[in-house]
Amino acid sequence: MKKLNLILLSLLVFSGETFATETMVCASRKGEVSASLLMGSLDVVAIASASVTFGDKSWATEAAGDKKIVVGQAFEDGSHLNVDFTDEQIITKIAELRLVKASEEDNFAVAGTLRLPGLGAWAVDCTE
Repeated sequence: MKKLNLILLSLLVFSGETFATETMVCASRKGEVSASLLMGSLDVVAIASASVTFGDKSWATEAAGDKKIVVGQAFEDGSHLNVDFTDEQIITKIAELRLVKASEEDNFAVAGTLRLPGLGAWAVDCTE
């Protein structure tokens, strides 16, 4: 009976729906700052993981301690994507990403600003 339960559990785990993801990388022209977002394909903003870099400083959703960030809030519609990253305790804002999206036929563009409170703000271009 144990073997049958294990087989059924394996089938449930491995036959689940596959979710598409895409990575968007936004960086300043001179490379001072960047933000990378791994996004799911749900009908809501679904950021699976993210990282932000500024010079030799970096923060990430997969990091630990004072290098860990979480998505404090996010909003996306057909023409905008706004994401705020905070520390793990949701006390201090680490970064604000404000993007405008445009598309026409096969052309697609995303650009905006990346602001790191206390450090500066930069124009960024994004690639997928």
